[in-house]
Amino acid sequence: MRYQDIQDETNEPQPPHRFFDSLLFPANLTGLGHIAIYTVCFLFLTLVRSAMIGYAGIAVGFIGLIVTIEMIGYLYHCIRESASGAISAPDSMLTDSLDIGGVSATLGGYFSLQGQYLSMIIPALVCFLPALLYQMFTERFDHIFVILLIAGTFYFPMLLMAVVIFDSSSGYNPFIHMVSIVCTFFSYCLLVIQVSLVIAGGVFLIFLFQSSMIGCIILFPVQLYLVMIMMHLLGRFYYLNQDKLKWDV
Repeated sequence: MRYQDIQDETNEPQPPHRFFDSLLFPANLTGLGHIAIYTVCFLFLTLVRSAMIGYAGIAVGFIGLIVTIEMIGYLYHCIRESASGAISAPDSMLTDSLDIGGVSATLGGYFSLQGQYLSMIIPALVCFLPALLYQMFTERFDHIFVILLIAGTFYFPMLLMAVVIFDSSSGYNPFIHMVSIVCTFFSYCLLVIQVSLVIAGGVFLIFLFQSSMIGCIILFPVQLYLVMIMMHLLGRFYYLNQDKLKWDV
């Protein structure tokens, strides 16, 4: 079934949406539950790994990677659910990915999660790696770094949204991105500002709490909360502007 067909089945009349409404997207029982579970998992794995050496530490690191992939997969679904009109965090966690119906089903769920993980990571690398590499090799924060950072920040929401919504190689087509930005220019600029505010808030929290042990423990769930808000903003943008975007998905 096509994504649009699924969306048509779930669409209901929605009240006007404001930016502050998005701040409550993760604030339901399942959203906060996911944040709590991932926080406990990573805190436990960090404590266990600090007490282990050799192959045991590698095994714990591998488990951490699996949990990370699962968490990224959940964020992926936050975008897709928001794009279908959802206004609160989805309640699916392990049931979609760790299918126990057999080896083939389990492997299929695992590779699906890996695809979702790459769909979330590649856009971030494409948009922000040039600025990071420039700073690493030149050790300068000059106007070129600022231009690269601004360009990456402006392009990032559209690229990530397209990759997730299309769920295929078509999502990486820059022509689609450019046309979509032009067709929704003012709304998209507002989205970029909103996403930038969320990212800036996360960066500020890192500088604020990085020197405190308790602050670092609190930092992860707060950061995850902010990331879920950003995922919702992307999906909600598609939901509100799909007539202008006219993506065949």
